Amino acid sequence: MGISSAEDEIQSPTTPTTTTTTFLDLPWEDVLHRFLLPHLQWQDIFNLRRTSRGCFHMINGYLNRCRIVNLSSVSHRMNASAFHIIIKENSNLTALILRNCKWLNDQHLECVIRNNCGLVCVDISGCTGISNNTIHALVNRNNGLLKLSLRDCYWVDQEAVKIIGRQCHKLEWLDLTSCWEINDDAIEYLLENCHKLKYLSFARIYGITDRTLRNIAQNCPLLEHLNVAACWRISDYGIRFGVGVIFKVKIRFGSKLNF
Repeated sequence: MGISSAEDEIQSPTTPTTTTTTFLDLPWEDVLHRFLLPHLQWQDIFNLRRTSRGCFHMINGYLNRCRIVNLSSVSHRMNASAFHIIIKENSNLTALILRNCKWLNDQHLECVIRNNCGLVCVDISGCTGISNNTIHALVNRNNGLLKLSLRDCYWVDQEAVKIIGRQCHKLEWLDLTSCWEINDDAIEYLLENCHKLKYLSFARIYGITDRTLRNIAQNCPLLEHLNVAACWRISDYGIRFGVGVIFKVKIRFGSKLNF
């Protein structure tokens, strides 16, 4: 007969199971995408994306749902590959701010324009690698644009301005500073079709004259700000006429003008 020892009759206590909780266990869309990621810098977002498979998928989901992409603060550090990761699956954008992203070209923007037809704010100021083809594609897909900045886009021509006028009747804010190829004819067509403009900048466009101010006075009843600084062909009389007709407008003008 076997003899059982006291040790055999003593049961070992059960070891409690421990579980690890990480921030990825929080609801992604309702918490992380809404309250955490919007406060991170782009470099932090890409670093986090590389840390684990879970973070990779969580960040990709955030990028796919972003409504605003603003790269202006990192324009000199961003590149085409990173930009493609940000926008390749996104069809929810309402604002695209790419100021001074000089590495951009038409091909880089083709995907984002094709996938997004709800853009209301676009800023491609200083993007010297883009052509008028991008303007044509943009306004044809997004005729609900409210704000468009083409500041220092020297490549913008008269036909591009006319197609903006033809397609973007809701436009309220337009910056064409230093778009040298533009003249009175193009601006007249634009203003005859865009009557909701509140902000206009035609600064440093040497081809415009008093005729543009007359068209502004006739077609822009809601205008609040007008910048015609360094438009040397605009005369004192043109400014006085513009001020007399649209007296509520804040006008910036060249130093040669006298009152």
